[in-house]
Order: sequence, then C-alpha cells, then structure tokens
Amino acid sequence: MEVRSPVAGQVITWDLYNRLNQRPVERGQLLLQIADPENEWQLELKVPDDRIGHVIRAQNALYGTLRERLRAALRDDLRRKLGEKAAVPQAGGPSAESAGLAPAEGPGLGAAPAAPPLEPAPEKPVAAEAEAGLDQEVETALAAVPDEQLRERIRELTGEDMEDRLKVEFSVFGDPGSKHYGWIREVGRYAEVRDEEGNTVLVKVDIDKADLKPEHRRHGTTVTAKVACGRRALGYVLFHGAIAWFQKLWFRLF
Repeated sequence: MEVRSPVAGQVITWDLYNRLNQRPVERGQLLLQIADPENEWQLELKVPDDRIGHVIRAQNALYGTLRERLRAALRDDLRRKLGEKAAVPQAGGPSAESAGLAPAEGPGLGAAPAAPPLEPAPEKPVAAEAEAGLDQEVETALAAVPDEQLRERIRELTGEDMEDRLKVEFSVFGDPGSKHYGWIREVGRYAEVRDEEGNTVLVKVDIDKADLKPEHRRHGTTVTAKVACGRRALGYVLFHGAIAWFQKLWFRLF
C-alpha cells in the first residue's frame, strides 16, 4: 500500500519499522509525523493546569490595554472625519431674502419694512448629544474587531506597532546558561493528561530558529520556559506552589 504525505519534509517519527511492520491500520489513523526543518520552528510548552490561569489573565490584560488604545484612536479618527465634513462649504446657501434681510434701497425703490427681530431659539445640548453618538459609533466599531486584529488596526490608525503577545524566556536542556526568547502564538482551549507532566495545557510559542545552536534544532528537544505574566508580590512568587498545594489539601479535607 502506498500512502502519500500531504506536505513535503522529513519523517521525524522514531523507529518506523517496529511501529509499522505487520501493523493493521484503519482509515484516519496517525501513522507517522513529517516536518520541514527549513521552515519556522516553534515551542510547544506543557503548562500545568493550575498555572495556566496566570497566562490567560495576563493575555486578557494585554488585550484590554490594546483595546483602550484602539478606542482612543477610533475616537480621534471619527472626530477628524467629522471636522473635515463640517469644514466643506455647502452649495446653495440661504439668500439674503430667505434669511430675513431687507434689500438695500435704490432709485425708484421704496424702503422695505424692517424685518421683525428674531427670537433666540431655545438652547439644545448639541455637544452632549454629539459626544454620545460619537461614543456609540466608537464602541460599535471596537466590538467588531477581534483580539487577533487589534495590533493591525492600531497600526493602521496611528502607525504604532504595539505587541499583542506575551514574551517567553526559555533555556535548552543541557545548555542552561543560554537564554532565548519567543512570543506566545496560541493557548490551548482545554487541558489533558500528558505523560509524567499530569494535567497540562498546550501553549505554542514562536521562536527564531537562527537563535538556536544547530545541535539544539531537534524535534522533541526539552526546554525550560518562563512566561512574562506581569508583576506580583514577592511572597506569592516564592511560595505560590505551596499556597496552591495548601488550597488543594484544604478543599479535599473540608
């Protein structure tokens, strides 16, 4: 039987003969893995289930900052467009007669009766209504922008390039003295049991393969990583593991 790969690359599954020899297979089963080492590389971090909450909260806080910046940019853009529209002169403006002005006297013409004084119109909260309508337009436009497009929209309106991903610092097993950096690309939506790590959530990180040594560019290389999730109290940073263990024990006992 001949099975063709949907992509070109190298087979990275180990010990193929013992895996596939005399093995019955069914449609849809995974036989082997193929990767193209010439393309971009990424990390797959197995984050413990009891720590993924820090990552999600930090990501949401980052998106919140981006939305506030985009809200201000949208408001400035709408005000600029309204100002340009108001500055355009309107054709066919009111004539002197339609405005209630008396024509000038001329030879053979009698003086026109003076127009009655115009009573001032009652004041309306025009500014407040315009500002409320502007805010509503801004919120409507902001709600239509997904989190993944916040950075692009801010760049279009302001020219600023704000980072929309969390930074990751990692070191390769066997070379703990070296530090490398990447950016979170995707956070898994569910947790599952993976080998000895227990219940974990998969997090994908974009990295620069040129920053790694050639001997470290291997599928399955072990790394230790830290995700930048913001600042916390020093006591919590040092003892959060013990705090989580005590909370689990308390829940089981009581």
